[in-house]
Amino acid sequence: MTKRRMDTNRTSHRSEATTTVAPPRAETFHVEDSHLIRKVVPRRGEPYEHRCPLDAYRELAWAAIDLAADGFTVETLADQVRNRPREEHDDREPWASYTNAAVAIAFWKERGLLDIRRRRNHVDDGFFFEDAMTEYFALAENG
Repeated sequence: MTKRRMDTNRTSHRSEATTTVAPPRAETFHVEDSHLIRKVVPRRGEPYEHRCPLDAYRELAWAAIDLAADGFTVETLADQVRNRPREEHDDREPWASYTNAAVAIAFWKERGLLDIRRRRNHVDDGFFFEDAMTEYFALAENG
């Protein structure tokens, strides 16, 4: 049997691995030029920002109410806006991109306006549109 010689300083001869803990992901919102802006600093990678214009935000808030019973995802919310019937005198094309929907949903989550069940977003009460618009304009005014 071979005896292993013990270091008198009781230090290990193994190199100690240094681990660096990634900083937490940071997400902020602000309003600039009638656009809700979501800025994200990911744990790794480059910071980025996405925008949602006020017209799209308003349409997305109405669409969220339409989808309240079954809940919605980013895709179903944006598709609901695109497929929404318009009044005859309104010739604007209803449109919201998936990015617009993702920005709006992230903002609503941060503000506590959504309830998430089974990976779907549900609006909390009958005043969702008013709450969503109040949060938007409060952010625009107060930063």
